[in-house]
Amino acid sequence: MKNKNYKGSVLVFSLIMLSLILTSALAIGAATVIARKSSLTSNKSTQGFQVADSAVELAMHQILNNGTQIDLDRLATKMGAAPCDDGIISGSVVDSTKTYELSFRDNTATTDPINNCAGLVSTIGRIKSVGTFGSTARAVEAPVARAKDTLGFYDDAGKFYLRNINSSGTWSAGDDSYTFGGQSNAMPVTGNWDGDADGKAKIGVYDGDTGNWYLDYDGNGAYGGIDKSYTFGGQSNAMPVTGNWDGDADGKAKIGVYVGGTWYLDTDGSGGWNGGDYLYTFGNQPNAKAVAGDWDGDGTTEIGVYDSDTGEWYLDTSGDGIWNASEDDLYNFGSQPGAIPVTGDWDGDGTTEIGVYDSDDGKWYLDYDGDGTWDDKPTDRTFIYDGDNGLPIIGNWDGS
Repeated sequence: MKNKNYKGSVLVFSLIMLSLILTSALAIGAATVIARKSSLTSNKSTQGFQVADSAVELAMHQILNNGTQIDLDRLATKMGAAPCDDGIISGSVVDSTKTYELSFRDNTATTDPINNCAGLVSTIGRIKSVGTFGSTARAVEAPVARAKDTLGFYDDAGKFYLRNINSSGTWSAGDDSYTFGGQSNAMPVTGNWDGDADGKAKIGVYDGDTGNWYLDYDGNGAYGGIDKSYTFGGQSNAMPVTGNWDGDADGKAKIGVYVGGTWYLDTDGSGGWNGGDYLYTFGNQPNAKAVAGDWDGDGTTEIGVYDSDTGEWYLDTSGDGIWNASEDDLYNFGSQPGAIPVTGDWDGDGTTEIGVYDSDDGKWYLDYDGDGTWDDKPTDRTFIYDGDNGLPIIGNWDGS
């Protein structure tokens, strides 16, 4: 009897243990399935946010690099998206499984939605992006930051001093400085050479003796690595100019030279003169200084000249390379003997304004409201930032 009872106890114990093992295995299996589902859901959620973020960055890049006068229809085209529909732009990132939908709100206090595809991007205050991966949608919203250009200097020792805010004062530790160039006849140039989405201006120099350009493509302030050099120009008294001559969506700055009234613009960005480039005759005044900017906010850089004898600006606003008094702009701004012309987007509205740096007293006079006349403060702005005989330069150094 004792033996039978013992065997029965062992059997019962074994069944209990087997039940516990099966229960534990089932629980582990269920937990694994739940964890896997959770991981997949989390991955889809992350992918959805990434798609939404990428769409906002793409839209911001096109807005910053293509001026303020393009509408939502053209913005959709620049982004490679589907045609705008009632103010909505839809498309995909990388492949068709990662889609986005962008909606826009205006920059007024009411932040009303923009439902008209003919609405200009200058009216956009915020962008809402819904990114979808699989069946998971995630949304982000971001304000549209307008990039502003700020002051700087280049001295004869090859030193760039870049000020990150337009204000009176001196270069400080909060600003940037680089040594780049230093050739005996080097002239400073600036531009977004690689079309980076952050819109930052990089530095470079044009050697007037050789026609060689040295461009800081990676933006680290030192020549080398992925930086590029070209030979373009080299004529006696050639003035270097830079800009997005053909209005490409990537916003890349290209090079060019102005020589006694003739403009040679490297429109295709190859760094060499060829049949696809632009040749204009515009501005042959004896003391004309070449200037360039997006005078009408359409995303394309136009040319112009500043007559240092009279303080007159002749701006090719129509962009055809020909002076036409009925279509182009003539301003009188800055006729001081020591005035050097400067151009930049002072207020972040996507349109280039004019200004002068008075090298005799270290003062800058900037036409903030863009009407081509000096209106005094606070409408226009003046700053004291003396470059100690350096050459003035302008750019959006920090991408903000």
